[in-house]
Amino acid sequence: MTMNMNLKYTIYGAVMAITMGGFTSCIDEESPTDQITTAQVASDVSTQKNVLYGIAAYMVKYNAYGSTGYYYYDWGYPNEMFFRDLCTQDFVYSKNGTLNYWSYKENASSSGYEVYRWNYYYRLIKNCNGLVNIIDESTASAESKQYLAQALLFRAMAYMDLAREFEFKPTGYASLDAKAETNDIWGLTVPIVTEDMDVDDIQNNKRAPFFTMYRFIMTDLQKAKQLLGDEFTSSDCSLPDSYVADGLMARAWLEIGSRMDTNVEKSSQLSNYGSNISEYDAINNGYVKLGVTSAADCYKKAAECAVAVIPHYSITTQEEWTDRKTGFNTATSSWMWRCRIGDISQEPSYYFSFPGTVCSEALSGLPYAYNAYRCISNTLYEQIGAKDWRKLSWIAPDDAGKASSEMVSKYNSLLDKSQFSNLDAYANLKFRPGQGDISVTSNWMIGDLPLMRVEEMYYIAAEAYARIGETGLAESMLDTVMKARYTDGSYTSDASDLDYFIKELIREKTIEFWGEGLTYFDYKRLNMKIDRTEVSNTLEQNQISSKENYCAPWLNFFIYTSETNRNKACVANPDPSGYTEQSGK
Repeated sequence: MTMNMNLKYTIYGAVMAITMGGFTSCIDEESPTDQITTAQVASDVSTQKNVLYGIAAYMVKYNAYGSTGYYYYDWGYPNEMFFRDLCTQDFVYSKNGTLNYWSYKENASSSGYEVYRWNYYYRLIKNCNGLVNIIDESTASAESKQYLAQALLFRAMAYMDLAREFEFKPTGYASLDAKAETNDIWGLTVPIVTEDMDVDDIQNNKRAPFFTMYRFIMTDLQKAKQLLGDEFTSSDCSLPDSYVADGLMARAWLEIGSRMDTNVEKSSQLSNYGSNISEYDAINNGYVKLGVTSAADCYKKAAECAVAVIPHYSITTQEEWTDRKTGFNTATSSWMWRCRIGDISQEPSYYFSFPGTVCSEALSGLPYAYNAYRCISNTLYEQIGAKDWRKLSWIAPDDAGKASSEMVSKYNSLLDKSQFSNLDAYANLKFRPGQGDISVTSNWMIGDLPLMRVEEMYYIAAEAYARIGETGLAESMLDTVMKARYTDGSYTSDASDLDYFIKELIREKTIEFWGEGLTYFDYKRLNMKIDRTEVSNTLEQNQISSKENYCAPWLNFFIYTSETNRNKACVANPDPSGYTEQSGK
């Protein structure tokens, strides 16, 4: 492993991971001080382990940016998940507009949120780079190689998120897309910062083209798999393992397959944006070759990776999903990867945390205390099958406002009947307060949040099989999940019409992963129209829509000006604010 990078950068990355605070309860060792040297970390396995757990703890780091001006959207990776869902169609606010901090406009050039997001991800990457740099694979022990592999998986996840969030895709708005054309940014993702780059490299670092970025991501994923082996299972699902590597590969191959399916009208976009993968595979940049020539090749690989995971996990049961004490706050046998608030000190503001922002039953959280419930859209709720028990994750409009023991029992709620009557129609009960405690903050704030569940692998495999004409396998994958969601197991799908099947699959996937931060990626990957004009239970200012068969403008996140000033080679995206069907632009 090269050691020619800036020494300050190396030590800072390692120290930051250790001193982030909030180690999980899984760590028995006393945390090292910040007086750490590169040699110490390189030779001491226990220190390397603590650095790795520091990376995991950073996933829920509060106030990572270090400015009180951004604290209300600076509560770690769960906030990224939360914000991505807010950008889509079916994760809406209820009545209280005063807490509408986040909307599509927050992706504009004037948004402090963009400053935070960019810095959060690159600090996560910096911490990973610090550990990657000081573990020499050629001399490392088996345990050290494990930690190296897990750091690579965290890094791959971060880059895949960034690539999908910041790539500017055509919006259908002529004036906005013309700016992207003028700036020549089609198909560009984000700058790649690795463990062997010095400050000068970082400050003159171009945004990587799509296929270059995915070659880099696949290099990390393949290296991690090689180091871990095919069946390495982490004892703590806060840390990724071999199956998470497969899951990340499945996500990546689905993304690449969708790209190669893309039909772009402008010839000037084809080099970076279209399906011309061969020229990128020919570049000798040290990254693995993707080795595919068609979308079908990618879908086959996506299915293979997803199916490899499935036997090792179980689908979430109705009892696990609806458990009033542990529902979506405690990892189950379906969870492949989680982030965890293990101590109240990790999230000192109970308002600005995932439980404090999303859990409807926590009495002192934002939803209940301020009538700011996070709800499913009325339009999606009405599409949930009558026999689908997931429907009990949200309050039916006919049940809202009723103070009865029958309602409390029906939804297995932690609230008493009087408290239950305060819940708005469509308010979620999917995410339960930690330990089933609605009153004591230090209890209801503690818990897990899924980063990857096995159900996602079924949906990826179903879509991939459908797109290569394996209709029987596609139906089997979707039906396996959905039969477990119907009280009588009666669900059946039909993949004979590809467009119909994909729409059905994405609808069920959106219901399944509501609130888990994944839906955004499907909307952007598939150029799905976002239309909130018929969503009657969202705030009026958020009833916006995008153009059919184009990416919604606000899904193209803005790269803030401070970054482009610091890194002269990084060209910003056009400002997407104000571009909706209602704006008339």
